[in-house]
Amino acid sequence: MEVITAPRYRATGLAETLNHQGRSAAWLGRQLGIHRSLVTHIAAGRRTVDEERAERIGQLLGVYPSTIFELADAS
Repeated sequence: MEVITAPRYRATGLAETLNHQGRSAAWLGRQLGIHRSLVTHIAAGRRTVDEERAERIGQLLGVYPSTIFELADAS
């Protein structure tokens, strides 16, 4: 039986957007209720996020999620 998983998204422009806006990983972490180190891993592309979190991050930063995330490779 094939297992279907929800799409995951990898950050491609999150770090640059945070920097451009003068915001920190700690700030974003507080807004999301997660530790800043997890934000750092997400921004570096070492961790992926689900669609809901990608949309929330986009809302917090006032950008479309597609400008800071891309669909992660399923392999």
